[in-house]
Parts: sequence; C-alpha cells; structure tokens
Amino acid sequence: MELDELLARVPEGWTPVRYGGRRWALTRMTRAGGRSVSVLAEQLGGADLVSANVYRTAGGAPLRPCEMPAEKVLAFLRGWTAVSGAVPVPVDEIDGSARPDRAVPVLVDDNSVGGPTRSGPSSRPR
Repeated sequence: MELDELLARVPEGWTPVRYGGRRWALTRMTRAGGRSVSVLAEQLGGADLVSANVYRTAGGAPLRPCEMPAEKVLAFLRGWTAVSGAVPVPVDEIDGSARPDRAVPVLVDDNSVGGPTRSGPSSRPR
C-alpha cells in the first residue's frame, strides 16, 4: 500500500486498535486543510510508541517519522486492526487545550469486549 492509502485507513481522532497482539491508542490529527497529518500510536499498558508527520506539498507527501525508523511507522500503519465496536473520539474531544471543558479519553476497562469506555469530564484529573 502507498502512504496515502495507509493514512486513509486511520480515522481522524483517537481510536483503540490492536497491533502485534497488544492494544494501542491511535490518534490522527489533520491540519492546514489536509496538508499536514500527524499520527501517534501509544501502546496501552506498555512503553512502545509510534509517531510521524506527513506534510503534503507540491513535491509530494514525505513521511517524517519522529525519532524512529520509517519502517517502524510503516509496519504499524500496515498492520494495525480496529477494535470491534470501537468508535473514534473526535479530535476536539481529545485536545484539552482547545476544549478544556471536555475529557481526554481515559481507558476504563482494557478487557471489555466492545473496546474501552471513556470517562466523562468530571472524572478527568485536574
């Protein structure tokens, strides 16, 4: 798959996914009218991280991994799978600086069948 196809698979916002037999939190943020895309994946209950940016210009859309090999990012983008029944959380609900009245998604039950649940604004530590 080409990079554009791999990015198109990633839903905008925060989504629980599986990769390498583990649960991950995958976040995609698109800015500048689609010319800038950031992808961040954090292993839940672990320390692994995948992070990259793509800047679409007249010269193309190069992958800019954040302090890791490009192959690690590409392997993740090729291999992640959606958690059954999970619904992406919109970006405006995860960006606390833009929406301080909203909660950052908090994993309540990592072993739930339908995927993790989110807490409400009152349960977010301040």
